[in-house]
Amino acid sequence: MRRHVVLVMVVGVALGAGPTRAAETGFSVRAGVGTNTCLASNSASCDGFGTLVGTQAALGWRFVSWLGLYADLNVGWLNAADTASPAADVSLWTLSVVPMLRAFLPMGPLELTAGMGAGYARTSLSVVARETREKGGLTWSSWFSPRVELGLDVPLGDTFAVGVTGAMQFHRDGSGTYCFADGECHGGGGDVFDLVQVNAVVMATF
Repeated sequence: MRRHVVLVMVVGVALGAGPTRAAETGFSVRAGVGTNTCLASNSASCDGFGTLVGTQAALGWRFVSWLGLYADLNVGWLNAADTASPAADVSLWTLSVVPMLRAFLPMGPLELTAGMGAGYARTSLSVVARETREKGGLTWSSWFSPRVELGLDVPLGDTFAVGVTGAMQFHRDGSGTYCFADGECHGGGGDVFDLVQVNAVVMATF
């Protein structure tokens, strides 16, 4: 009789613990949408650029419950104020592809997330004169652009979670191409502003 009771207890514990373990480790997907904001850096100002939309997609593997390795794709846009003279249509978008080491720290019913990494980043500014339709702009890129992230997740069952994250993308040691409206282009260095991105996120771990 005792053996049957012990066996039932062991099976019950195993069945109850199984889904939790499956959710804590394995293949993980994160996706987010929110804001993309310019942050002045060195000689690069944010004059004329306002907050617009930022998006995030991340694929990774949580090899233990509290740590995972991800590949993050971040695409965003900045609102370019109509300050060009002569009048022109201005658009600016940003991109980063960053391997991220992301930690998950329990805080009662919540989960604190913290990530860091460094990877490829790109910023592209396009200017098109309204009258002449001449094109100009700036393209900047770097293969070592640091990124840090901090967030808070709310688990929903064994597999899913929702939350919010704030991240900073540092644009460092890159190279750019500067093109004027007459088509003349020049390459070289120069400072580029950093980014602050705040996203609402969803995550699934299988």
